[in-house]
Amino acid sequence: SQLFSGLMNIITIYCLVGDDLRVVVATKSMDIGFYVVAFIFFCLFCVEFLLSCFAKPLYIGSFYFYLDIVATISLIPDIGFIWDLIVGSDTRNVAALSAGKTGRIVRVVRIVRLIRIVKLIKWRHNEEQKQQVAESKTGGRLAEMTTRRVVMIVIFLCFVLPAFDGGYNDPINSFETKGFESLHVFNFQPMPCVEFIGMLNIWVTRTTNDLMYLRMSTIPFDTTTQWLSKVRFSSLDLKVANLTSDPTTGWSPAKMHLSEDDVLLNYRVTDLRVIRVTGCYSTEVNPVASANGNCTSVAYFDIQDDIKAAAKASMIKSVFVMFVLIASSISFVRVARKIVLDPIERMMATVHRLELNPLAKHTTVEQDDQKLAKEQGFETALLESTLEKISALMQVGFGAAGADIIGKNMGAGE
Repeated sequence: SQLFSGLMNIITIYCLVGDDLRVVVATKSMDIGFYVVAFIFFCLFCVEFLLSCFAKPLYIGSFYFYLDIVATISLIPDIGFIWDLIVGSDTRNVAALSAGKTGRIVRVVRIVRLIRIVKLIKWRHNEEQKQQVAESKTGGRLAEMTTRRVVMIVIFLCFVLPAFDGGYNDPINSFETKGFESLHVFNFQPMPCVEFIGMLNIWVTRTTNDLMYLRMSTIPFDTTTQWLSKVRFSSLDLKVANLTSDPTTGWSPAKMHLSEDDVLLNYRVTDLRVIRVTGCYSTEVNPVASANGNCTSVAYFDIQDDIKAAAKASMIKSVFVMFVLIASSISFVRVARKIVLDPIERMMATVHRLELNPLAKHTTVEQDDQKLAKEQGFETALLESTLEKISALMQVGFGAAGADIIGKNMGAGE
């Protein structure tokens, strides 16, 4: 029905940007509401898919059949309580090992989900054409094939282009990673405490994102916290020193959390960047990792602002691709229709009129596209004109006695 189709259209548009909208406007405590809505919409898509299998002829195995399967499955990552079961239940392991992988998967399914909008693209004639002739089988088939090819080209480009600019890889701050790895190694070395604190201060003040939690393997957490409380910053113009907070981000050691569990309780896994270094090192000049022991250092960074910026860009991209798909499909089909399909449908209408009433005088109003076709010498214009003349000659030649013959022969091709 039109009501159900309109509802599914609205739901489809929401699903294109819903998860990105959650990232931008919602807090972690509000996520469950978005997950429930996504689950309800997922169920509606499943119902629509099953109804299409029963109600639509030739739907099973068609292009749209597989398109609907892929697009419906792509909604699963939006349902957090299902997606968490798939990627794992240990939040620490997910944060440390799977956050980057999950982010890449989400970026891929965002693109896959775009193909759902193709299901909504249906070419419709304007009101004048609707009143004159119905769409031919050739026109419907050509419109579907054109739309399908446009979709495949656009989706293919959406998949391939990010691979050339590293769009599927997580942005990595080499200084943060390598610097923290160096701190982990040096904290095993017999070096003056002041020297290590100086290295720690340099690393903290040069990091890009806000440090939310830090634990060094061989240093008590309280000691690390005390050292970090003494970190000082300089102003951007270097004229003012001894600042207690970062002049760029506003971060200060007071914003740090006291445990990993506290961090994971207040932040989404995808809003964190985790650097976890494991290995016990000897005290030699060139330290070598030891297989014995469980020496782990970990740092959590808040990348929420970066994730929100990426979500906003993704929403803009989704809307842009949606309009590109709709506009290009309609534009390509419209050109083919004006040049080829409309003349064919008008000629078919002429044949049907002769079949129904061979002796009636058939007058047609020449449309703008017909005039343009004649001016540019299109073959379709010649065929239309010739068919009109042939029908008039047949009426004169056969007369009333041959009207039945004309009608039967005109309808013989059906």
